[in-house]
Amino acid sequence: AAIRQHIEWAQDTVAKAAARKPRAQQGRAGRILERDVQSAVIDLLRKHPKVALWRRFNGGGAYAANGAYVAFSNKPVVDLYALLKDGRTVWIEVKAADWTKPRSAREEQQSEFLAVVRSAGGIAMFVTNAEQVAEALR
Repeated sequence: AAIRQHIEWAQDTVAKAAARKPRAQQGRAGRILERDVQSAVIDLLRKHPKVALWRRFNGGGAYAANGAYVAFSNKPVVDLYALLKDGRTVWIEVKAADWTKPRSAREEQQSEFLAVVRSAGGIAMFVTNAEQVAEALR
């Protein structure tokens, strides 16, 4: 019951956050962006009783002082990692609410990574809302 209440709260929070953002930041009118979904998922991971720890990965890169671009990873990584108290790992790639399937080479590589995690016994998924994570952790 507590998890269900939290999911409802997280969904309400995401909807309110999306409504507050200026239209220019929302993209198409009313679109729930990846950052909104990620915020709700992180909040769920922070509070979920089965989660021992979680981490957010920054998969992009940065420019060095000499102007050279330095990638943070040699392959695309997923957004979030969690370790459950029972020892299982959870790998999550967060997408905007209207995302449906991998459409780019980067997303295909992420999909391949998630498949390897699942084949090794971990929990791995693309998600477009916090409820998908809560369901996987049940």
